[in-house]
Amino acid sequence: MANSDIKRLNNSIEELSRMIRGIPYFATEKITSDQLKNELTPILDDVKKNLSELDHISQNLEAVRNQIIDPVRGIIQESSELNKWGFVVGVLGIVISFITMVVGWFIPDNMP
Repeated sequence: MANSDIKRLNNSIEELSRMIRGIPYFATEKITSDQLKNELTPILDDVKKNLSELDHISQNLEAVRNQIIDPVRGIIQESSELNKWGFVVGVLGIVISFITMVVGWFIPDNMP
């Protein structure tokens, strides 16, 4: 998740928290506005905490990518190039061996 996405979500949560704090007092048979605020506030606090942790994890993953994954990817690409050259040399060796074998069949052994 991009840092800008986390900031946007954090701003949305802050706005939602302000809206909840601004709910005028009401009371019904089952709930009051204070009870509703007391129920929703910890939930939003947990979400904010989790977003903060997610941001921290995201930054750490970027560091891992920069320090480990990208260099390894470069080494693998270099290795791939070497493997292609190794294949070409191997095919060339097979062709030379085949030519040597065919020439050996048609040239008599007693030639000077």
